Amino acid sequence: FKNIALCVSDMASYKIFIKSAFSENNIPYFLDSKTKLMQTSFAEFLVSLLDFLEYKDVEDFFIHVKSGFINVDIIDLYSLENYIKKYNIKGYMLKSNFKSADENVESTRNILAAPIFSLLTTIKKAKSTEQYGESILEYLRDLEVDKNIEDFSILLEERGELEASLIFSQVFDKIINIIHQSCLSFKGSVVD
Repeated sequence: FKNIALCVSDMASYKIFIKSAFSENNIPYFLDSKTKLMQTSFAEFLVSLLDFLEYKDVEDFFIHVKSGFINVDIIDLYSLENYIKKYNIKGYMLKSNFKSADENVESTRNILAAPIFSLLTTIKKAKSTEQYGESILEYLRDLEVDKNIEDFSILLEERGELEASLIFSQVFDKIINIIHQSCLSFKGSVVD
């Protein structure tokens, strides 16, 4: 099947029929269509991180950590969210230990918040846009986001979702390249 291509003039009109026919007949397929970079979950993951770093809004924190790119137990994550809502915890309060929280909530807070606040400290010290970008890339490496995306991409491929698998891997590569290019383009520029 790898040597067969089906070309249509209007993918939007035929997409549902193609998916249905190929799936029913167990034929692996890939639908090549444009996906806007900002409409991807990885872009949302990165934008919510940048928003949290700027505004310290807990909603941005949860959009970021719930994105699926950070290895954390989902039950522990929702326990942390419930605790934060119950005690009306805001921004920088995430940095401090939760004294009345159970061990799982405190551990999850530390696993999720410590790297973000460490990144915040690092970028505040950044004297150039290059250092700023490199700090974000280091944050992503430390969280092993690339490995998580690769694992998820493989899982999607094994489930026959070739299009989603390809999109995931391409989006990550493109965004990392954008950060690298930004670092090079603004090399020597000072961060205010």
